[in-house]
Amino acid sequence: MRWAAKRTSARGYGAEHQAVRKKYAALVASGEATCARCGQPISPGAQFDLDDADDRNGYLGVSHSRCNRLAGARLGAQVTSGRRVSRVW
Repeated sequence: MRWAAKRTSARGYGAEHQAVRKKYAALVASGEATCARCGQPISPGAQFDLDDADDRNGYLGVSHSRCNRLAGARLGAQVTSGRRVSRVW
């Protein structure tokens, strides 16, 4: 099964995460939410994520899905780059 197809609970986002996200969904729907990553407003109806802190200890708040996933990609790239072994040719 591809990662995107897994249920949220299988990815580590269980009932607690889903309950917090639901509370933030009302704020996004009201048009009063701002992105925790870029600081710009999140339009009602826009895709958003409940954004984990980079160390996954707590939440930053809501973020545009693009901002959250870009931050995750950057963090993943840093981790990957740090693990690479330099080759001497």
